[in-house]
Amino acid sequence: MTADPTTHRSQHVARPGSASRCALLVGVVLAWVQPAPARAAEATEPANAASATTAPLPVESDDRRALRALGRSLPRHGLLPLESPSLDADDAAWVKYAKKLVQTFAPESMKRDAKAALLEQRPLSGAIEPLVPRHRRYKALQALLEVYARQMGASTEPIPAAWYKVKAGITAPEVALLRDRLRVEGYGDEGVQGRLREYFDDRLKRALQAWQKDHGLARTSSLDPQTLTQLNAPITLPVADVALALQRFRALDLRRDDGRQLLVHINAFALVAERNGSPELAMPVVVGKNTEKDRTPRMSTRLETVIANPSWAVPQRIVEEKLRPGAKDIPEMLIDKGYEVTVDATGKWRVRMGPGPDNPLGKLKFLLDGTNGVYLHDTNTRSAFAKDERSLSHGCVRVSDPMGLARWVLPGRELDLEEAVTYTSLSTSFGAGDLPTHLMYQTALVEDGRLVRFPDVYGLDPAELANFDAHALARAVRALGN
Repeated sequence: MTADPTTHRSQHVARPGSASRCALLVGVVLAWVQPAPARAAEATEPANAASATTAPLPVESDDRRALRALGRSLPRHGLLPLESPSLDADDAAWVKYAKKLVQTFAPESMKRDAKAALLEQRPLSGAIEPLVPRHRRYKALQALLEVYARQMGASTEPIPAAWYKVKAGITAPEVALLRDRLRVEGYGDEGVQGRLREYFDDRLKRALQAWQKDHGLARTSSLDPQTLTQLNAPITLPVADVALALQRFRALDLRRDDGRQLLVHINAFALVAERNGSPELAMPVVVGKNTEKDRTPRMSTRLETVIANPSWAVPQRIVEEKLRPGAKDIPEMLIDKGYEVTVDATGKWRVRMGPGPDNPLGKLKFLLDGTNGVYLHDTNTRSAFAKDERSLSHGCVRVSDPMGLARWVLPGRELDLEEAVTYTSLSTSFGAGDLPTHLMYQTALVEDGRLVRFPDVYGLDPAELANFDAHALARAVRALGN
């Protein structure tokens, strides 16, 4: 394993030795995005002093209509609609309504003062509109939500149990009903007409098997009893899963596909570097373990600095929980392994490891803003990248191609970077220009119009999905199309 530094650095340089093969990563004090209810967020922050004594600026009629339209459109964002004041209500009522919309769409990183400043702008709808995500992943989820909502509202004729086996190769009226039922959920070929609808061909066989796989059933070529029972049950689709994915995107400061951005998909154990929505670099990563202190936080931040040949100031938690007990309270045992140890007057140990081949941070470290010691880094051990399940660190993100990432982050400085890395005992810092970076936790995304699942590595889905009423949301989405 590898390790993460804290802000405390040892001032005493002890004699070097041979370093241990691996170390532990920093513990993460998480600032988790709290699950929001399936309604638009209620405004809970206190009004500022000015608004308590001063009448709000007028909210014009066109602005009121635009705000109302946004509130009514919330089902497309995976939320139940927000009831608006009447158009002739006073300005204060409309400012309060706008405040709820701000709370709904504002990213987790947005400060209270910034939210309050939006409510001082006019038109209010124009101030809120930039908060609404428009990136392609979000829009793909919205499109699938509408499809699922329509499918959940469809009615089909039940498929009767036949005395004969309904299987590939036969012609029977039950086959036509099977086609209709599968088409409701988007499986099969809708172009089949006439008597051919009753023929169980290979395309229908493949469609049935795909449906069975997606519903956790054995893939067969026939209408077995389990398949028939589930086909005749009320249609339930993962509407709540899509709504939760939309909510998780809104919590990030990811609103457009513009410019250069880094995305670390925790659940996919992957990093993607994008320019204007197009991926330019991708690689496997290792993320934090599923413990309260070790989870990689889900948040938006900025990559500020790239450090070649970093040193490692060992986090105090790791010192107390692992290194000090392992050394039996004898500093020299750590010194012999390549660490530098300082013991202060109170007996507290400060432990550091300088740059070099035994440093768990490897040759490159990528510092992030405001992440409480979590960052991206190289590693001196590579075996973890061969594993399928890679939630193995103590919070930081280990990248499998650190040099490729550094070149992408620092365009035009490749020669400087490569020269800096060769001086293995010297740390060199490069400003990264505050590159937008998103650590995202998503167990469901859309690829080619279909929902793709990723492991719920931190077990967050059950509690957060419980906030959504899938059938009520599906009805609300369908109502928008009427």
